[in-house]
Amino acid sequence: MPTKKRRPFELRNFVIQQENVSLPVTTDACIFGSLTEFESPDTILDVGCGSGVLMFLMHQKYPNAHILGIEKHTESVACVQDNIALNHCEDYLRVQESDWWQFKPERLVNAIICNPPFFSKQLPSQELAKRNARHTEHYELWQLLEHMCQWLTPNGQITLLIPAMPPEHIERDWLTNFTNPLYQVDHRSIQSFEGSQPHVSIVQFAKTPKPFRPQKPLVIYSQKGCFTTEIKAILGPYLQDRALK
Repeated sequence: MPTKKRRPFELRNFVIQQENVSLPVTTDACIFGSLTEFESPDTILDVGCGSGVLMFLMHQKYPNAHILGIEKHTESVACVQDNIALNHCEDYLRVQESDWWQFKPERLVNAIICNPPFFSKQLPSQELAKRNARHTEHYELWQLLEHMCQWLTPNGQITLLIPAMPPEHIERDWLTNFTNPLYQVDHRSIQSFEGSQPHVSIVQFAKTPKPFRPQKPLVIYSQKGCFTTEIKAILGPYLQDRALK
């Protein structure tokens, strides 16, 4: 369990308790949720939902969509349940304790958002919850992606936050392995500062072919502790003004 007390994370419209979750809310996750767009979904699945922050960002964008989070960390599930009640979202949000390899949806979903564990090159954390949340010890990310696509409706979409990777590598190293076709339709890399190397990419996939839309890289900080104007515009509808440094 975390030894340092975490303060609640305040979105513009919601409060996210996060004291007992496997990993706290991060800037990358907020940018990921703020940028992710789906085509009028009525069902959204958040795979590995953690504190539930992506669920609440999706709820602000798509207030009539039914959103299910799945999470295998028991304390995180309890925290998401508390957050749903705290923010009075029981009619549209719910969470289920499940490992994604055993999970079977009640019905196919329109959209999946996932910030998966991917720090497989780092030494595992001594804290079990963090190790489970951060490390891909038994699978590759492309295997998770292929597994998730079976939960989608024929016109469904998946958006992932992954380690920075050029789109051509995803095509070559991931999608060519798939039994059933999945198409890369959107790709944007994110870097901390101008001139630094990208550290993550936001990638959207669809079950039906669509025009590919590569985006220019996104820079988070103009200087240490100060968001760029572009990031402030992206996060502005979702974060408190005091957080937009």
